[in-house]
Amino acid sequence: MSENLVKARLFLYAILPLFEEIAKKDKDAKKIVKGLKGIIQFSAPDDLAAQVEFVDDGIVVTPGKEKKSSISLVFISHKVVSNMLAKKGFGMPLPVKGLLKLGLTNKFEKIADILDRYMNEKNPKGEARDLIATLLLYAAVMGAAQVGQADESMADIAKKVPDGIAHVEIKDGAKGGPSVYVVKKGKDFKAVKGRPDDYNVYLGFKNFEIAYAMFTNQLDMMAAVALGDIELSGSLAFVEQLAILMEKAGEYLE
Repeated sequence: MSENLVKARLFLYAILPLFEEIAKKDKDAKKIVKGLKGIIQFSAPDDLAAQVEFVDDGIVVTPGKEKKSSISLVFISHKVVSNMLAKKGFGMPLPVKGLLKLGLTNKFEKIADILDRYMNEKNPKGEARDLIATLLLYAAVMGAAQVGQADESMADIAKKVPDGIAHVEIKDGAKGGPSVYVVKKGKDFKAVKGRPDDYNVYLGFKNFEIAYAMFTNQLDMMAAVALGDIELSGSLAFVEQLAILMEKAGEYLE
């Protein structure tokens, strides 16, 4: 099923990267990762894979299997990943390596609980709101890339996205805020944290408050553009279709 495949990709390539932000910003997560070393390898059918590395009192998430892992966890099907996200049915990856190092997995699960708490928080304020806005930004944009790449129901929308690079960020004044970009080339979509050297499309939120309101459906985008709260430039065709893909990713992650 395309839906289960998309959810597996969302977990590996859109949700796991959020753990980096939790480890940086949440005080309880900082305590958990302090001094922790090791790599958890997650794998699923169709050569889907990502690594969660605990290093330098933080977390680094990378796609693939580049480094030697401490623990290897395998999802036997895409459906198992879907069950895990929905918290129903059998949704556990199977440990195939590192059975004596499952304490690392326990630490991962504690951070997952913290992430879940943030994603379900209502009416957050201050630093909590800013972190949630960051999480929503990355989940939406990185999730859109996975929907565009693998969701059969969105194939017509994906085709309408012109080749190019879309840069999306929360500006947060002069110091700059979280930033991510999507590269579309042919049938392929790729999302990367950071700032691109060049881009065809730019979508910038004035601050975390505006970004949070946008990603929680409390703000009309075009009205915000008119007010100067959102800066938009470049290919409108790219923005329009990307917005649909982001919305679909949000539906999967609800």
